[in-house]
Amino acid sequence: AAWYACGLLGPGEWARFLDAYRAARGPAVPVAGDPWPALDVPARALTVQTAARMIVKSAADGRPLDE
Repeated sequence: AAWYACGLLGPGEWARFLDAYRAARGPAVPVAGDPWPALDVPARALTVQTAARMIVKSAADGRPLDE
């Protein structure tokens, strides 16, 4: 969900993943309807955590930040 929200995963790939997850009765999202009420906070948290880790890694390696 975080990768989709950040644009790293395209809509087609996200739809296939979500459909397969729902078909397997994954517990994180409802079987039907909008998955984002369940996914928004965890996806945002993972995005912030990933960005923070990359900032720390860049600083430790003496590299400037990039996009």
